[in-house]
Amino acid sequence: MVSSKVHICIIDNGVFQKDFNLYRDMEIVGREIRSVTTESDEWSHGSACANVIKKSVTRSYEMSSITILDSSGKGEIDSLLLALEWCKNNAVDIANLSLGSTYFKDKNSLQKMINQCVRSGMTIVAALSNAGYVTYPAGFTNVIAVRKSDVLNKQEYHISFTTGLGFGVVETCGSDTIFVDGQEHETRSSNSIATPYVTSRIADIYFKNINPLYIRRFFEKERFDINCFYVDWVENAYIDDDIYFFSEMCNFCVTGSLDNSDTVILIRKDKIEHYLSLGKNILFLENAELRMSNDCHYIWSSYNRRRQIELNTYSGSEDIEIPIVFVQGSKSLNIVWKLCQYMTDKDHNAYGITDDIIGELYGLRYVPLRKKDGLAVKKYICSEIFYGQYDILICDINNYSKEDIEAEIGIQSDVFVIIDGAMAFVYSEVENRSFSEYGDTLGQYIVELLTREEKENE
Repeated sequence: MVSSKVHICIIDNGVFQKDFNLYRDMEIVGREIRSVTTESDEWSHGSACANVIKKSVTRSYEMSSITILDSSGKGEIDSLLLALEWCKNNAVDIANLSLGSTYFKDKNSLQKMINQCVRSGMTIVAALSNAGYVTYPAGFTNVIAVRKSDVLNKQEYHISFTTGLGFGVVETCGSDTIFVDGQEHETRSSNSIATPYVTSRIADIYFKNINPLYIRRFFEKERFDINCFYVDWVENAYIDDDIYFFSEMCNFCVTGSLDNSDTVILIRKDKIEHYLSLGKNILFLENAELRMSNDCHYIWSSYNRRRQIELNTYSGSEDIEIPIVFVQGSKSLNIVWKLCQYMTDKDHNAYGITDDIIGELYGLRYVPLRKKDGLAVKKYICSEIFYGQYDILICDINNYSKEDIEAEIGIQSDVFVIIDGAMAFVYSEVENRSFSEYGDTLGQYIVELLTREEKENE
């Protein structure tokens, strides 16, 4: 491949048209990735994406294709992981994914691979679900998420920072005129067609090691004052200050080597610029105001979450119709994490929230439960539940009373768990019970309890 050309790879259901001169044409069969051996002229979704790119890119490029979907658009998460690994190892500059998964368990499977790909210098452009829910990998901070706009024309772009679908969703026209056997056809409007259009625009501005932050700045009309909502981009974190937390509960590795880290966790504001100068991302765990963005590195603080809550434009139902569990007392944060892990293992999509910033490191959602912001906080929680399609809400309310949360935030619990030393006391409308173990036994009981409540209310 000529080094000056941008290498674009379409991961889809194949690019079959004869007029595409593919650099590499691959397919995944079982757990193997291999060159396509059987040529076909059959029209495909991947061909439509390739067509949009071919007519839109203005600079020199090479195009590869990896087939992971069948003719009906179905595929396996393992095939996507294998395709991304191939892209990482074969000098792909931009991966176009007009696909994704809304299954919550696929998030953890994809996150590590996505981080490795982005750290290697690859740009990933991915479609959000047309149904409007959180989609992976598009929902990750370091992936350029795309959805169609019903008001924008071709070559018009808008970037939205107000949804719970990721960070900086790029919107553009969702349909295009493509050529099939020399005949013009107008595609239906969809996120999957908007995606190669954005891929083409990124290809035109591409340079080696371009990063998602730079790309978002390119699409912005006005400069945004933060650069992430979520902590999903960390691979290896170095702890600068004396911060106590359980590293085994983190979704990333904690290392004692600054050189081997991509992120620094700290609580001293005066050290941030120093670590940024060393090329590190920042997790700032102090509650102090931190109005800071950066074009090269991720910076997350409690301010980012407060801004996300302020910017939230969710207009759907604010009635929480999933079961709600309150946890209060010693080790409440750990118990919420354990309960979320148990629910996930049992195929229940659990949304765990806490007002302890450390919880963000555990994959829980840090939500400042301040009374004066009660209505905005509830609206934010409702939006997260809607977009994430959660099955159960588990809240760490250790710094508040149950009555205050119910009155000021407007959330009523179905189950209330109080942790007192070695005992857990569970209260509900069905019955009260105590436990001397916090593990799976407590989680199993809560599931059984909620199931009984649901049947009794039918």
